[in-house]
Formats: sequence, C-alpha cells, structure tokens
Amino acid sequence: MPRYVNLIFLIILSSAQITQKQANSGDILKIGYIYRTDFSLNPLIYVSDYDYDFNRLVFGDGLFRKTVSGNIENNLTVSSRKINNNWLIKVRKGAVFHDGNTITAEDVKFSFEVYKKFALQSPNLYIARIIKKVEVVAPDEVSLDLYDSDYDLNETLGLLPILSEKYYSDFLSQPDINASLPDKPVGSGYFKFDRRIGPKGIRLRVHENHFGKRANLNAVDLLLYGTVDNLVEAFIRGEVDFIRVHDRSVLQRIHQIIQMNANKILIKPEFTSLYYIALNSESDLFSQQKIRQALNHAINREQLIEKILGKNGRIADNVLEKSSDFYFNSIKTYPYNPLKSLEILESAGYQIRAGDKLENDKGDLKFELLIEEGSYFYEMMARRISIDMGELGISVIPVPVKASELEERIRSGRYQAALRHFFYDSEVPDQVLRAFYLSALRGSDSAVNFQNRQIEQLLKSAENSYHNNQIQPIMYRIQYLLGESSPCIYLFFEDRIFCAIDSRFENFQEIFIENGKHARILFPEYDWYVPKEKQKYR
Repeated sequence: MPRYVNLIFLIILSSAQITQKQANSGDILKIGYIYRTDFSLNPLIYVSDYDYDFNRLVFGDGLFRKTVSGNIENNLTVSSRKINNNWLIKVRKGAVFHDGNTITAEDVKFSFEVYKKFALQSPNLYIARIIKKVEVVAPDEVSLDLYDSDYDLNETLGLLPILSEKYYSDFLSQPDINASLPDKPVGSGYFKFDRRIGPKGIRLRVHENHFGKRANLNAVDLLLYGTVDNLVEAFIRGEVDFIRVHDRSVLQRIHQIIQMNANKILIKPEFTSLYYIALNSESDLFSQQKIRQALNHAINREQLIEKILGKNGRIADNVLEKSSDFYFNSIKTYPYNPLKSLEILESAGYQIRAGDKLENDKGDLKFELLIEEGSYFYEMMARRISIDMGELGISVIPVPVKASELEERIRSGRYQAALRHFFYDSEVPDQVLRAFYLSALRGSDSAVNFQNRQIEQLLKSAENSYHNNQIQPIMYRIQYLLGESSPCIYLFFEDRIFCAIDSRFENFQEIFIENGKHARILFPEYDWYVPKEKQKYR
C-alpha cells in the first residue's frame, strides 16, 4: 500500500477517534482521597496528593507540558530559543485564564518573578532561585536570564503554571507565601474551580475556552474521606469513581463485591514514592543517636517488601534513588543485622533481662508507632516491623489514628515514631533533599523534630549555588550527615500502585513495555470520557 494511503488512513482514524470522544463529552469524574489537611488552593504550594491534582487540573501546565510518555512539548509557548544563559520565549496567542483574561507576556514575567521571590519558601519552587532576570521584550515575547546555562528550562521552570498578574498581583507585595489569597482560584487548566461540595470536597467545572481543546468530562469532584476503609466503601457504593490504593487485597475486596463494574489496574507512579519511619529526635528515646542507628539495623526490609509489595518495591537506604546523579555511594547504610543492632543497644546501656525484654535502668525499650487508621497496608507494615523488633526484645506499639490527626501530631511534635510517605520529582534532586530535611525531618519552628546545624549551613550555601559541580558535593555531604545521624528509618521505594476506576470510563490508560514487561500509566483526566449510553451524571 502506498505510503500516502497509510497516512490518509491514520488521519481518518485519528479524526474518527476525536469525533467519538467529542460525541461522548459529558459526565462527572469523582476522585477520592484520604483527608490529611485542608486544600491549600495556593498555586505556589501543594502538601498532599489532592493539592497536587487540584493545582494540575486548575492552574494547568506552564510554557511547556510533559506528555504521559515523558516527552516535553510546547504549551503556552509557540517557540523558545536558548543562547548561553538566556531563553527567548514566544507566548502563545489566544490562550485565556478561567476569568476570560488573555494570557500575555506580562503574565509570564509576573509568574517567574513570583516564583523567584518564594523559591525558598516552597519545596516545589526551589528551582526558581536560578532566575537572574526576566523581562518582556515584545508584546508576545519574554527574555529569561538564568544563573546557569546547564538548566533546561523546558524540563524544570517551564513546567510551572503561568499565573494571572491581574488576579494574583498581591503575591509580589506580601512577604509570606501563605498570606491572603483570593477566595476563588483562577488558572488556565482544563478545569476551573466551581464550588465546595460536602464537608470537605471541591467541584471543578470544565474550562470551555481552553486553547487546546475542551476536556471530555463536564466536571471533576475531589472528595476527601477519613480513612482508607471509608474511601473503599464510598467506591463500592458508587459515590467515588477513581481511587489509588497500595494494597492488592483492597482491589480483591472491590472485585468480590462489584465484580465487573470496576477496572483494577497496576500503574507506574508519576513521582518517586518513598516510605520511611519518622523518629522524633526530640523525644527522650530517640534523642539518642545510638538508639536510632540500632533500630535501622533491626528491620528486615527485604522481607517487608516481599510481604507487602511483592515485586513492586525496592529497598531504600537514602531519600534519593541510586540512579540519581546526586546519590552518594559512600553513605552509611544499615542492612538488616539483628546482632549489630543488639551490640549497639548494649553499648547504649540496654540488656536482655526477664521475659527476653531489652531494658535499662529506666525500663523496657518500647515506643509507639503512629500509623494511618483503617489502612490494611499500614497495619501490615506495622505488624512486620513489630515482629522484627520483637525478636530483639523491643516492644513496638502500633497506634492507629486518622490521617488528619497523624499530620497534626507530626506538626506539633506529639509522637515518638510514625510510618510516613514522601513523594517527589526526581528531576530536581537538590530540591528533594532540601524538602525532605525541612518538611519531613526537621518539622515546624514551633515543634522541631530533628535538627542538624551542619546540614542547615549546607542548605544555606546551596541556595546561592547554581552549577551541578557546586551543588553535588553539598548534596553528598548532606547525605553523609543524614546517614550518620539516622533521623529516620528508610524502608522502601514503591514502584507500582493499584488503582480502581469505574468501568464506565474509557481512554484512561496507556500500556507500554518497560524492561521487557507491560507497564501502565494514566492519561490526564481531561482525556477520559464516558460513552453517552453509560453516562451517570447529566
């Protein structure tokens, strides 16, 4: 068959698919999450998975966008040109914010100025410190000077959303990133803020005038639930259409009850996903470095992964993965070694006494481990950890609490240990280490859970370092200090997560080959659709 005939066939097929999706536009996607803290509604920060989804859907992509396959393509720019440290960006014409205002070069300039101003206040804006100068050089062109020519704008800064100068002008006059915000967020994403629904939910309505295309769905609801059990029950009752879970048994339970009414898939997470045990270094027990180091040797993480995740996890000995250019190979690691753990504990004054319990002159070696209530995934982890430590005479007392209470207790320092989850973008490793130390380990100024002056000095020096050959040794040193001080117990990286999606939805996933095996990723929600005959909400 001639090549041009194949081309015509592909064009006709593509047009038919687009027409089919448009003909089936409508319905509402209801996504469920575990409630941890209130929605921030702030384009500059996100502290939860639902904050991230809200910002992505409402504030949208930036000058560039990353496709599901990982490629970078133009979004709010039609062209960009790089010469040494300078980028010349031509802004797309005709794109509008949700309030109808046109997106201009002035909005691009304003956005980068805001990001630079708050770069040290928000973990996901840290990359913006590299901005040297930004100016409008033509009605539709922006010139951006960076401190380092090695940074690729379209893979970092260029992915941050463009903000409306008219709507968010107060950002440049207020000193704090969490100062007053407009009541109704406005962005350029495929969906716009509509209203609050239920006790803690939010409805997003389709942005009819999106420059690219109209999303197939009419609306997206982001709904928050107290526990995993509550979330799963809501899915089974049909109140929620899409949930992410970490335990295969949850999907089995869903399948047994509603059988063919749900798609149950295993997907590759968009971000690197780390699980660890946070140890409160301000508590009496974990203020002792030797105790923290001993407990790091006490957990059989390989067996933990096998029991919890099967082949979908890898041992973590650092917040960074070994594939990262900033990973420090000489970091102190803590392989499973019960005898080494006992040896360290004995040097700290503990002895095995009556009942095979480890004791010192103050009593038994025991501590409470906070876990999320109603989550079999966390319960299984806590059980395995308790067994491993129990074999050494250490009593671990799992304490289930609601996710929102767990977050509050971490913030206020009212805990000894807690099972935690940290997700991040591996493209910016220096940002990751800063965020992990300041947000996950150190805690708030009112309740410091761990502090290392050397690390804080290094982070300060990194703020004015822009080249990898300057930043890398700083990051190496930080990893070394974290390894020596053991402020937490790294457990594992989660390579796949389970999802349940109501069966009426179509065009929600892409299947590809990774390392010789089938893998799945989700399309953005604006590509999902429901055939007219299956639509549930009009």
